[in-house]
Amino acid sequence: MHVRQYVVSAAIVALALGLSACFKVESPPAPIQLDGQTFPALTIAPEHMATSDCSQVRAKRVDELDSHLRQVVDRIAFHCTMQGDMGLNTMTTAHLAPGRVEFLSIPVIEVRVSESENHWETQYILTQDFSSAHVVLKQYLETLMQGDDCVGGPSCSLDDRYDAQGNREDGMILSLPDNYRISIYPDSDDPARTIYIRQWHDQDHDIAYQ
Repeated sequence: MHVRQYVVSAAIVALALGLSACFKVESPPAPIQLDGQTFPALTIAPEHMATSDCSQVRAKRVDELDSHLRQVVDRIAFHCTMQGDMGLNTMTTAHLAPGRVEFLSIPVIEVRVSESENHWETQYILTQDFSSAHVVLKQYLETLMQGDDCVGGPSCSLDDRYDAQGNREDGMILSLPDNYRISIYPDSDDPARTIYIRQWHDQDHDIAYQ
């Protein structure tokens, strides 16, 4: 009798373990960490955008992205305009799967890339309000101030942001050599989000910085 009970109990345990293995939920992959520099190309465009028109440029399809990005990009939006002697100006937005991409361990919900012959700009839209995110972001900017691009080379400056009337606004701007600049500030359209921007412009063209 005891032997039979043992056999039945062992069978039940084995069955339970088998079912557990069948229905085991795998942990999601770790979020992709962005480096604060650029983002893999989201468009297919001619080498010289100033001599092109919008019909020659398009956004990549999700299935044309690198394999690791296909898993985190939900969709891509694209807008193209002509801007006089600057030629094409494109704005491409990668809408990301929630929780799958981070910058400095802060979730990123969108990456926006603006390009022309004379400038480029990469924006990370962070899903954390500025009062929470700015400490980590400021530390990152201060670290860049100690990097090779700033120490012992052309001067860099980390400054507050001001509006057109000279009033101080939330946010900071790091000016870097060779016409690069990084800005951090609250998203005016959504106070629960923060914007991180890295920009470059041709010194012969005046680009409006954020």
